[in-house]
Amino acid sequence: MSQGRVGESGAVGRVVRGLRRRGAEAGRKGARRAGAALREAFRVSGRPAWGYGALCGVAIGVLLLAGTFTGHIREGSAAALGAYLTAFADDPAMPYGRRARRLLRGTLFVTLGTGLGTLLAPHPWIAVPVIGLVAAAGAQWPMIGLPPTLALILSYFQGPVSYGAVVHMELAGAGGLWITAVVLLSWPVRRLRPLRASLETAGVALADLLDAAEFQPDSGDAEAEREWEERRKAAEEALAEARTAVAHYTAVEREEEDEDDPGPGRMLDALTRIFHETVALHILRDGVTGLTGRRDWVEDLDTATGAQARALREAMTEDSAMAVPRALACAAKFADRVEAIRRAALSGDEPLAVSALLGQVRRCLDRIGLAVRSAALISAEGVAVGPRLPRFTPRPGGRRRHGQRMAHYAARLAVVTVAAVTLAEVTHEPYGKWFVVTVVASLRPTFGDTVERLLFPVLGMAVGATAAAFMLALTPGHVTLALVIAGLAVVGYALGTLSFNWWTVFATPLGLLLADYAMPLSWNAAVWRVGFAVAGGVAVVGAARLLWPRGERVRMSGRVAALLDQHARLVRALVEQQRTSVAEQVEEAAESARRLDESLERLAKEPGGAVPRALRDTVEHAARIRADALALYAVPAPVPGEEDQAGPTAAVLDAVADRLSGAADAVRTGDSEGIPDDLDQAMDTLATHVEELTAQRLDELAEGAAEEWTAIRYAYMHAASAHPALEDLVANAGRLSRAATSEEAALT
Repeated sequence: MSQGRVGESGAVGRVVRGLRRRGAEAGRKGARRAGAALREAFRVSGRPAWGYGALCGVAIGVLLLAGTFTGHIREGSAAALGAYLTAFADDPAMPYGRRARRLLRGTLFVTLGTGLGTLLAPHPWIAVPVIGLVAAAGAQWPMIGLPPTLALILSYFQGPVSYGAVVHMELAGAGGLWITAVVLLSWPVRRLRPLRASLETAGVALADLLDAAEFQPDSGDAEAEREWEERRKAAEEALAEARTAVAHYTAVEREEEDEDDPGPGRMLDALTRIFHETVALHILRDGVTGLTGRRDWVEDLDTATGAQARALREAMTEDSAMAVPRALACAAKFADRVEAIRRAALSGDEPLAVSALLGQVRRCLDRIGLAVRSAALISAEGVAVGPRLPRFTPRPGGRRRHGQRMAHYAARLAVVTVAAVTLAEVTHEPYGKWFVVTVVASLRPTFGDTVERLLFPVLGMAVGATAAAFMLALTPGHVTLALVIAGLAVVGYALGTLSFNWWTVFATPLGLLLADYAMPLSWNAAVWRVGFAVAGGVAVVGAARLLWPRGERVRMSGRVAALLDQHARLVRALVEQQRTSVAEQVEEAAESARRLDESLERLAKEPGGAVPRALRDTVEHAARIRADALALYAVPAPVPGEEDQAGPTAAVLDAVADRLSGAADAVRTGDSEGIPDDLDQAMDTLATHVEELTAQRLDELAEGAAEEWTAIRYAYMHAASAHPALEDLVANAGRLSRAATSEEAALT
């Protein structure tokens, strides 16, 4: 019996110890996950902008020291706070003209917010709705933004000042003008840096896309295709950003558009050609792989695309054209290989379609090489825009429109702001302003964004507020405190360009120290400020969960239908083969996909929001349709004057467009059946047409007309080159239509 009890207790002990080990292991895993998330949240990828941070830190520190040494501590801190809030509107990556306009607008609005807060200080129950309205206005119109609301709140809670509201406004305005002048001081020598940086980013992304060709020697490689899609998307986004930057410089930096230096535009055109031809080469290459077992051309093609990528990367990062000759030589070697395969096809050793497709691949590679050469020469000469002062008026037609979502966000922010200010007034807490500031600064347009911006930033706020409390309690004098603030500003603004979480850690003590610079504070006050900052974060999460409904769902069908319609227009533009029209339609189709993708991201961030896989698939299938369109865009047209030879191709394109338009109508009406089309019949007709042209071309070869450019040869080259891309286009159009009209995508 005793042995049994001992054995039983030993077994129980082993179970208990096992449970403890598993619990400890689970705890360690949870700790590791939390640690990994924390490291990821505060990971800095890239080089901090130390120069920019030094400018901002010196600008703020000089104002504080000037006020301290002249005996006007309150005035100096008011000017420094105005500079700090104005700098919220700045972004060192923006073109200087846009930065100047934003900073000057920010100075104006911060000045008005400061004066309004001072005037409302004696009238709390008038101030409560006014603060809510100003917060709503800043949310509705980005040109106003958050800084005026913060200026209004801080000046209101500060109370009446001895030198009056007008002087308080002048001090805030002077601080804003001062930091505007400091950060724009390097305009004459650095004004083109954002433009060149955007073009360099686009060029490097395109070089990465060219390199992706080496990762897919065989068709159907899922990993290679995934790598390709990621790089294609990155290149497309980088090109869109570069296009925006070039448009801004050519339309804003110059007085007259016809005086623009063509350098930026020519560089953008070259990069766009590289993107189009690389995507076309990718589709055509897959078509060749499926027709022949030969692989000698693959190595030459990989070598050529790799050389083009190196030449482009060197041109964009080093302003050098030294690698271009080798890239052109590799392309010439591939052309020799294609010619050898063509001779083998003429002798019957290879299918004629292989020769036609490889010929088109060679033409794409030649166009890429010429575009890389153009980009390298432009980069070596230096992309420049004439040295004119930035215009301070916005570009005509550039006004941003905001829909119902932003209006709802503004109204919700107003409600939450009024509630926060009311609570601070009712409790009569002297440091309640930090609760209000946290609420106003943290509430975002979506529930997901609000939580994302609060999870680690609240930790940063607590750390920053605690650090500020220690600094205020331990600092022996205002001079030392001013130097500490300047140091925080240097690090905060330098890291703020790379990480919002790091910016929060440093922005919190900056705001606290500047707002209370002239006030002696105790440890008790420091603890209350930390508590109010954290309480504000908790209140924001609760308010966002309560007030943010599922509003994005009702707009989803319209976004999907717009994407289908725009891609249908792109396919119809291919029928006419007008290069300008097709290029514009590709950009507009990509923009419609970006709008849907952004809408899906907002849907995912709504309370309980979940994005159906089918809707994600619509974005991916639409990207493949654009790639197929670019491949067809690169295919040579039939003989001029005999466009009827393209009849089956045009019929397939029309049928594809009809299918996409029918899917768009089905999405709008909720009818999953859609509109019938004759796409299958058109594909059968095209296949028959290619077979007939093949037989006719073989007859020509038998008659000795291998080198003559006959109408049949032109028509065969067109049909054989277009056939693989058309098959892929039809397949992707079917996938897109099915995904868009599925029950899962209907969000019911």
